[in-house]
Amino acid sequence: MWAGVLWWWDRRYLRLPNVVVYPGVVALWGMGLVGGSLGQLVMGLVWPGLYLLVWAFYKGVGGGDIKLACGLGVLVAQQGVGVVVWVVLLAQVTTVAEAVWCRRRRVAHGPHMLAAAVCGVIFG
Repeated sequence: MWAGVLWWWDRRYLRLPNVVVYPGVVALWGMGLVGGSLGQLVMGLVWPGLYLLVWAFYKGVGGGDIKLACGLGVLVAQQGVGVVVWVVLLAQVTTVAEAVWCRRRRVAHGPHMLAAAVCGVIFG
């Protein structure tokens, strides 16, 4: 349900509201702390770390995307750091493909992040 709300909101408003993002991120980190390892939590920082680099040099992602990546990174890191990297690439490629296909400069990136994370968990 959390992912569905974020998906819809980002598609409609091109924003990820903190009031919805933060509880999910806290829950995912809690699951990582209880059922995962310290390594998983560290690997979970790969995704937001990559987005911070993009934001620092290009401003191509928003703060909501970085916050969402903090939670999704921990979730996907259960599959390994290689899967995290592939999921990040999948989210980027599908976002660019939508922008090109729809001929828009701005598209919602959150739905692509969520879909890529689901793919990473299922197929990773």
